[in-house]
Amino acid sequence: MSEEKWALLSVSEKTGIIELARLLLKNNFKILASDGTHSYLASNSITVTRIAEFTGAEEIFDGRVKTLHPLIHGAILFDRDNPSHVSEANRLGIKPIEVVVVNLYGEEQFDIGGPALIRAAAKNHKSIAVLTDPTQYSKFERALQDGTLDEFKIECARTALELTARYDLSILRSLATPLRYGENPHQDGFVSGVRGVAAATLLQGGQPSFNNYLDMDCATSIASDHKMNTTVIVKHGAPCGVASAIDPVDSFSKALKSDESSAFGGVIATNFPIEEELAEMIISGFYEVLIAPSYSSGALALLAQRKRMRVLRLDKRAPQPFNFREINGGFLFQSSDYLDFSDSWKLVAGNLVSEEVKSDLEFAWRCAARTRSNAIVIARDMATVGIGMGEVSRVAAAKNAVARASDRAEGAVAASDGFFPFPDGLEILAHAGVRAIIAPSGSIRDEEIIAAAGRLGITLYFAANRHFSHN
Repeated sequence: MSEEKWALLSVSEKTGIIELARLLLKNNFKILASDGTHSYLASNSITVTRIAEFTGAEEIFDGRVKTLHPLIHGAILFDRDNPSHVSEANRLGIKPIEVVVVNLYGEEQFDIGGPALIRAAAKNHKSIAVLTDPTQYSKFERALQDGTLDEFKIECARTALELTARYDLSILRSLATPLRYGENPHQDGFVSGVRGVAAATLLQGGQPSFNNYLDMDCATSIASDHKMNTTVIVKHGAPCGVASAIDPVDSFSKALKSDESSAFGGVIATNFPIEEELAEMIISGFYEVLIAPSYSSGALALLAQRKRMRVLRLDKRAPQPFNFREINGGFLFQSSDYLDFSDSWKLVAGNLVSEEVKSDLEFAWRCAARTRSNAIVIARDMATVGIGMGEVSRVAAAKNAVARASDRAEGAVAASDGFFPFPDGLEILAHAGVRAIIAPSGSIRDEEIIAAAGRLGITLYFAANRHFSHN
């Protein structure tokens, strides 16, 4: 392999680049640069080679194509530990680039070569240091001096890929469909997507709003968790009614009864087709959105009477092997939360329940898993009757669920998305008449909780996994 080592510099932000170039020369790097960076460095007496000289290909189309060349990307990407790669690099006269320093144009200019260089360098970060921000230059110098360059390369690769991810999202925003506004009228809103909820087919009404999309995502997520005909009604990102039934009309009717006042102006999602009888029931109320796998022609004719109601078709949600959320300065990634079922449950107090009651427990468990934590879901006959959610304490969630359920809690079941840290939440449910509860284990007071269930005369199951949702 060539003993030469090269650094590629192509920057629009020139802060610190002269000092970095001098550092590179001092450490025996040769420097090549795009035309603008070359001119700036050369005017400051830095010995530098134009990329065009390195590749033998001039920049074309006003600089749109300058680094997209095999001699550049080959020099970044070939595996230094692979003998066949090294042999091929020698045969082709490819000289190794070991440092890549790149800034991106603003998204309005839609940089192509810059992100390609950054991704190539990040892919081969074992051999390449990719610097995308002037604040990294002093850290690079310290890493050279301290012998910590390998660790620094990994840090740089993470920074680089986050940069290109944000850059791509900013460009995508410019190509996305504008919404009337975001969560609030003073915020801009956009939607983009080719699958799932983001690409659901609008059959009637105006473009869904930013908040409509959030509610549709929540509602269809819950509906898709159930195999029986299921209706979900969501308001402000939280379910206010969920019900499963053999008859779709019964499914809707039971979901609505869960919390009819909260359902006003909500979003309805079903996992079954909408027929005329149900469409007639839906138009008797006021709802912002209806989203279902399909509609009969008669149902669509009836729904058209509610001209402002948005009616969408979504055959199925797009699979999501992982999800992410943006936090200030970065992202959180996690695998998707798939539900475990009753075969992973352990009876820890009370008597075995009937298959009917166990079906209600499983139903409540599915609902609690998609309800904002802290969540308590009270259910009976495959329908929610009281939901407490988004509380800072499990006691408050239990109280709210019981308040919404009222006398319907008598003989019902409940699911908790997290363990009970104290018996008080369990006691609130039991005193309201709940006869069976499913919750995950994990509290240091689990034995106390089990003893409380025995004292209260209720059946308690512990699940192997918890299903918090902080969305």
